Amino acid sequence: MKLTIPHGGAGSATYVTSAGDTLWHVAEVMYNDGSRWPEIYKANKKLIGDDPEKLGVGLELRIPA
Repeated sequence: MKLTIPHGGAGSATYVTSAGDTLWHVAEVMYNDGSRWPEIYKANKKLIGDDPEKLGVGLELRIPA
């Protein structure tokens, strides 16, 4: 897992996916609330594709503030 928060401030965090990650897990890690996974999916739909349950390994997801 890699979390990058550039000096740019709010709205600029990223998360690099690992084997076994789900959007629910990413939302728990980033927001402490797994139910916020749709926010991450919406911000990264072009990268993830049409099926949010098929999350690839090594994707650098943008995490909205």
